[in-house]
Amino acid sequence: MEVLAPQQHHRGRHVRTPWSPEVVILEVLLTIRVSSHIFHGVRAEAVDQLWDWVDVESLLWVLDTGTELTLWRDFEARPRISNMDSTHRIEAILGMHQSAGSNVYLGVKWRDYGCPTWELEDEI
Repeated sequence: MEVLAPQQHHRGRHVRTPWSPEVVILEVLLTIRVSSHIFHGVRAEAVDQLWDWVDVESLLWVLDTGTELTLWRDFEARPRISNMDSTHRIEAILGMHQSAGSNVYLGVKWRDYGCPTWELEDEI
């Protein structure tokens, strides 16, 4: 794993997600290389507002395929703090982000899981 300089040239690009075709990157917070994959920890916004969410802005980790930015294919199977077992251990804390609501999120790289996740600091 290698931490790289955040790739700000992705600001304004669309991210392919299952819930919206109109998710746009507002800011690239972290960029890392894991094996042959490049991931960007981003602050993004759903601009189409097809969903009735209170907050359309979110933190995501996106995979940079070289041609598009998309969510990691195993997004649903990712490790979760609330359901920890011995197979999911933290490999590294990559960085942090404080939201406008004062929540602090940590970029977490899990051992034996390809993509990092964002986790509330209070839950770690």
